Amino acid sequence: IREGHLTNQILINFITTSSNTKVLTPMLRILTDEFPEIKSIVNTVVKPDSGSSISEKEEILWGQDYISENIGEYSYKISINSFFQTNSMQAKVLYDLIIKMCEFKGNEVVYDLYCGTGSIGIYAAKYVKMVYGIEIVMSAVIDAIENAKNNNVDNIQFFHGDLINTFQNNQELKLIENPDIIILDPPRAGIHGKTLIDIMKFNAKKIIYVSCNPSTQARDINILINNGYSVKNIQPIDMFPHTPHIENITLLTNNE
Repeated sequence: IREGHLTNQILINFITTSSNTKVLTPMLRILTDEFPEIKSIVNTVVKPDSGSSISEKEEILWGQDYISENIGEYSYKISINSFFQTNSMQAKVLYDLIIKMCEFKGNEVVYDLYCGTGSIGIYAAKYVKMVYGIEIVMSAVIDAIENAKNNNVDNIQFFHGDLINTFQNNQELKLIENPDIIILDPPRAGIHGKTLIDIMKFNAKKIIYVSCNPSTQARDINILINNGYSVKNIQPIDMFPHTPHIENITLLTNNE
């Protein structure tokens, strides 16, 4: 179940190992009658024992295939498999702190890596010259492009690719400007070693590393420190109330 807390919209995704339309259909009217905030009901069919909730076989059982959520002045489309912050109220706190830490002058080029639906990059775009976002999940890239358009943000561009090799393989990326600031928001596993090498090659003035797993963040930051960066600010944020987990923002600056 995905919920837009500020839009009061709900998406339900039934994940099954076979198409279950006949079984699920009788529940649709019950659910939608009882909960009018439901905007989307989807059935994702995965392979048995796949260990994944993501599949190319998705069937819309009712409504649309996405919900919307607001953070600050921006509205974001969220599809079934697109990453989006789980706590919208604290997401605004998170994004405002990112803006504050970056101390944008207005002429910066920013790379938003692991950008998901583009929420951080879109939020930061009005403070900078240009934002480039990169994301591996195609549905999230499509959402990000639409989110920028719907929010009238025209100084942002999104690319689909795996950060392990996309800087080598994507010819378009070789043509864009190098970053002054890099914003990183990787999954819990942190940043792949090859990606870290590529990031350090850009020699960006500042790196903002946002993480929901401080242990892998510490591992990656140690590598950045050993390659010319210094930690200037660390700010944890409670994005996950009633759990031991936190989101953590770290600002690093280039020693050169």
